[in-house]
Amino acid sequence: MKPQCLSKLQKGEIARIVTMDQDAPVCQRLMNFGVLPDKQIRYIKPAPMGDPLEFEVEGRAFSVRKTDACRIKVLPINGL
Repeated sequence: MKPQCLSKLQKGEIARIVTMDQDAPVCQRLMNFGVLPDKQIRYIKPAPMGDPLEFEVEGRAFSVRKTDACRIKVLPINGL
């Protein structure tokens, strides 16, 4: 299976982080927050207007803009 953009996950779907654009400031901040390759990430829901998107890693929720979410590549674990 080919890695996909984080923003392509469906609501409630869980994936494993494969790669991140480590040069992007937003990815550097997320890595400091504990969002790292090989961690599981769950897509919780979009904001009311569809952007940003809310995710959860190790019980910690955070929001990321769709454009920034595409800097993170994931492999879905469960298909919904």
